[in-house]
Amino acid sequence: MLTLFQQNQTPQKVNYRIRSIMVDNHKNKVVRVKIRQSGKHISTIKPLQELLKSPWLDQFSKADKVYLEALSCAEQEGDFALIEQLSHRSTRVTPSVLLIGMLFISFLIISNVASFKLLDVNLTQLPFIGSFLFDFHADAGILFFPIVYIFSDILTEVYGFRVSRLVIWSGLLCLIITSLGLTLAVWVPPSKLWHHQEAYELTLGSTFRIFIASLCGYFVGEFLNAIILSQLKVFHRGKYLWIRVIASTSLASLVDAIIFCFVAFYGIYSLPLIENMITFSALVKLIWGIASVPITYMVCAHLKHKDNVNAYDWEMGLLKIHGAAVRKKAKLEAEASGA
Repeated sequence: MLTLFQQNQTPQKVNYRIRSIMVDNHKNKVVRVKIRQSGKHISTIKPLQELLKSPWLDQFSKADKVYLEALSCAEQEGDFALIEQLSHRSTRVTPSVLLIGMLFISFLIISNVASFKLLDVNLTQLPFIGSFLFDFHADAGILFFPIVYIFSDILTEVYGFRVSRLVIWSGLLCLIITSLGLTLAVWVPPSKLWHHQEAYELTLGSTFRIFIASLCGYFVGEFLNAIILSQLKVFHRGKYLWIRVIASTSLASLVDAIIFCFVAFYGIYSLPLIENMITFSALVKLIWGIASVPITYMVCAHLKHKDNVNAYDWEMGLLKIHGAAVRKKAKLEAEASGA
């Protein structure tokens, strides 16, 4: 009985959740955090630096610990504009996410079905600059696939890598279903009244190799684009969206084009033609990325205001480097002032 009594008296671990962030302008702009104990409806307001010490810090989730660390870095730097942005940390799936996700997957599937058709692009006739250019060759999917990167940039910028990752995996599943469905449609014996089976097989029967190529390029390119964009957002403190969009799209689209063209067309077309297709594909996606910057700015600003969301992926690596640098700087300043 005594043992049982002692076990009942053992204090249970108390978990807290972050409710909101506020800056106390009357006390040297100290950051305060409203927290609530799990299972209770009463909130408590505590200074940020107090929550970063034991036993408080041990009672938060891993994600909240990282979030508090990010707020601490911003507070030590005096970047209260960043703190205001960090207060909008929700990553919920809103109707806007569903709409953008559906458009993302729609253009992804269209670009894959269209990719088997080869296009000739003659730029040598353009005035003034035509003499410096040459004829390009590209798959018809190039007309649609760059739009996929625009939706990916919007999702990552506004809702964060977690939501973007969810949509990317969903697109992957849709690609698999589409490929298997088209393969089955080609394999099913046609009616005697239908005389276009050969053309049908030529067009859709080749989509399996296109699917494998797209799957590889899409998987690497989309995740690379989302990771670069989210980490540059952390590095730039949410500024310079145009740099993030162009940099992430350029690198990711180049890698995507190399993987896709070699997997899809190696052995079908000559190596110089494949290299030509890679060059033109990367060039078009870069132009799309630059041209889409104003649209991306407007859509992101609208969604951030509409859904009250502006996600920062601090937990993905850069925070550890930046947090250590901030703490080292604060320590050196303290030692200098003490001396």
